[in-house]
Amino acid sequence: MQVQLAYRCALVLRDLINPYLLRRQKKDVKEVSRMPGKTEQVLFCRLSGRQRTMYESYLRSDDVRNAMRGSNQTFKAITVLRKICNHPDLVTGSNRASYEAFLQNGYVNGQGDSSSSSD
Repeated sequence: MQVQLAYRCALVLRDLINPYLLRRQKKDVKEVSRMPGKTEQVLFCRLSGRQRTMYESYLRSDDVRNAMRGSNQTFKAITVLRKICNHPDLVTGSNRASYEAFLQNGYVNGQGDSSSSSD
């Protein structure tokens, strides 16, 4: 049941970000015929307490609200969520003050305006 839900969420996410991604088609690249086939693995792991707190805080942020309304910052919001899942220090650094600011604001000072991009 959980795997099916995760798969459906992945499909929705893929459909959401596809308009923002530029990709080459396999038929356009000659070297592809020599490459092995693509394999994907879906791994489920639990977030740490810090990751979960940051993830939930960011979901409540203006960045995510704007992305859900269809702003052009959708990919930014997805990128921040991915960074939190990979390692929270990718977003806040190891500085405790940055972590506290993130929990309060949904972003680290200097990263909340739409003119800056960390990725």
